[in-house]
Amino acid sequence: MAPDKKLQEFKSLREFLLWWNSSRVIKFRYTHQNRLPRIKQHKWVRPWVEQIESSDDPLAKAGKIFGNYLIEKKLGTGGMGVVYLAYDSVLKRKVAVKVIGIKGEAAVARFMREAQNNAKLKHPNIVQIYDVDQVDNQYYFTMEYIEGNSLEHTIANGISPMEPKTVAKIIRDIASALYYAHTQGLIHRDIKPSNILIDKEGKSYLTDFGLAKEQDAMEFSLTLSGAIMGTPYYMSPEQARGEKDKIDPRSDIFSLGATMYYALTGQTPFSGKELYLILEKVVHKEPARPTKWGKHIDRDIETICFKCMEKEASKRYQTAQELSDDLKRYISGEPITARSIGFFEKIYRKSRRNKIAAIAVLSTVTVLLALVVSQAVSEFKRIAQIKDKIAQATELLNQGKYDEVKIICNNILVLSPDNAGANKLLQDCENAVNFIRNQQNEKELLRTKAKGILDRVKSLNVPDDKLRAAFEALDVDPSFGEAWQEIGYIYKEIGELDSSLDAFNQAIAINPKLAYAYYERANMYYMLKQDNKKAIEDYEKVLELDPASHLGYFAKGTIELFNNNYDQAIVDFNKALEIKPDYIEAYQNKSFAYMEKNDLDAAVDCLNTIIGINPDAYDIYLNRAGIYMQKGDFVSAINDYSAVLSKIQVPEYYLMRGQAFMRMPDLNSAINDFTQSIKIKKDFEQGYYSRANAYAQKKDWYNAVNDAELFIKNFPKSHLVVQMKQLLENWKSSIMQAEPQNPPQ
Repeated sequence: MAPDKKLQEFKSLREFLLWWNSSRVIKFRYTHQNRLPRIKQHKWVRPWVEQIESSDDPLAKAGKIFGNYLIEKKLGTGGMGVVYLAYDSVLKRKVAVKVIGIKGEAAVARFMREAQNNAKLKHPNIVQIYDVDQVDNQYYFTMEYIEGNSLEHTIANGISPMEPKTVAKIIRDIASALYYAHTQGLIHRDIKPSNILIDKEGKSYLTDFGLAKEQDAMEFSLTLSGAIMGTPYYMSPEQARGEKDKIDPRSDIFSLGATMYYALTGQTPFSGKELYLILEKVVHKEPARPTKWGKHIDRDIETICFKCMEKEASKRYQTAQELSDDLKRYISGEPITARSIGFFEKIYRKSRRNKIAAIAVLSTVTVLLALVVSQAVSEFKRIAQIKDKIAQATELLNQGKYDEVKIICNNILVLSPDNAGANKLLQDCENAVNFIRNQQNEKELLRTKAKGILDRVKSLNVPDDKLRAAFEALDVDPSFGEAWQEIGYIYKEIGELDSSLDAFNQAIAINPKLAYAYYERANMYYMLKQDNKKAIEDYEKVLELDPASHLGYFAKGTIELFNNNYDQAIVDFNKALEIKPDYIEAYQNKSFAYMEKNDLDAAVDCLNTIIGINPDAYDIYLNRAGIYMQKGDFVSAINDYSAVLSKIQVPEYYLMRGQAFMRMPDLNSAINDFTQSIKIKKDFEQGYYSRANAYAQKKDWYNAVNDAELFIKNFPKSHLVVQMKQLLENWKSSIMQAEPQNPPQ
């Protein structure tokens, strides 16, 4: 069904985007691009599409196709580019597409370096790069799409503080990924909560090697010498000082420790309203102990965290694998190798820092003077940055991307705690989220109402009444895939198989987890369309969704049947029948397997069982009659054809019974059946051909010649016409040789 059917007027851009970006509409936009212009011109769609397509972001336009990818939505914006969720039309999967967002040869070189750095990393906890290319002079790379949230998003949305062992497992896996990257010659340089992704199963992934530095080669400098690279809250002291030559794998360990601190406490280890204040704390100050923020944090995890964040790199874990191993010990309750700082060590460090500070007073004054000058410049930059972020957050709010709005506004409030624009956007965001939550509650109520309506179908007997109830359920909740599935069953019941197939297609499009819909669609591809390839694909989906059920075993057996593994197919069908003894389709496919094995008696036994379950299964009578014909049991075949013809009179069935009569032979009955088939369908080619042969077998040459001449006249393009012409000559010769007889009146 096209998405313009039963449209309602959209009251806001948010409401429109919920519809426009739904899976059903996205699929329609991609598969029916020729119909997309008409949809976009609909009076309730056009104003919103125009608003979206006026965006400065070229990939935010409605229905945008980017190379082989259908862009679904923007996932986020980073320093190097914009990341979108997209559908890969070639490999049939969702991917994340990162498109370069800044211009210039140096930016392109850095962007491509990020892609190259990522692409050579193959680790279960590192987001995988798939492809690097360009479309319309826009450089991009695609990567594995992780369905979940960043660690930062998880903590910012209320799951804070996290349980220490949960944090330990996340950091353990990221440390393992980091160690692997370090062994491949790469230093990440920007470890932070937003670059750690957590999927729905709780598995963690490291992403964004945009600032990665190659250890074993001369680095092609894409940044100013001494420039600060990384995120201030999580960077190591050597990064904060701009000492590029001292950045090594232990710098990543410091940043991972700072990230662990944030996950444990919900607070950054170093804070400040201005950048220089944060950097000063990174270099000179110790963070507050995590236990200050929560008594749930035990001594060992605090010790591991602080060892990572030692100011001197030589006192940290020397490899990320050492950190990962210590976290494994902590998780399993074993003693850790790290040790907490004792009293005398604290005194020594404090005195050492004071001594260094006394020696460096003059240098500090010089640095502070430089900072005053740079601060004046940075203040102007800060104001401009905040203004840009407010504009960006406003646009995201209009697009309904509330999580991204919260992140940006919270970042603004770090720089400017009383910023009225950010506070207002946060309030607007909260209002919108509440509105969506209310809508979700309303949707749940609609689903409950729709289910109640659909339940009425079971108590109805008339197909039209059943259809009316099912469509009424869809009117209440158009996203109710089970209603389309029920419609498919009803159409199948009344023999409207094409409509039934369309309904199962709709059910799957709305809810791709409906195993029964795949099962029914597979049966139709197999029986109705003779499309074994599509049938196998759907049976495999059934097996994936329902592996231990009667459906799963049936699907496996059918795949084995298609692959000519008949013995295994019979085993699988028997397993399905153990679970569901009256499973007609399993008996039917088992009979096909026996037929392929030429065990016709066993095949007939299967069909007998089906007829015992459902005496009105007339297609089974036809199958059984075909087997009887193979066995030479023409009387039984005629009985089965007669049972079908007592309910359904079509020319093909009269033809089948007539051919059985000819084989007996009972030529008069055969001629009567062929004549009946011609009466039903006057241009029935096989009827004339078979009747002519029946007359000839009866030696009724005049009627045989008459039917032959009618056949040649009415079906001159038939592949049988040459053969019929030869038979006609033979039959005419037979008339000449026979004794004179009166031609039929």
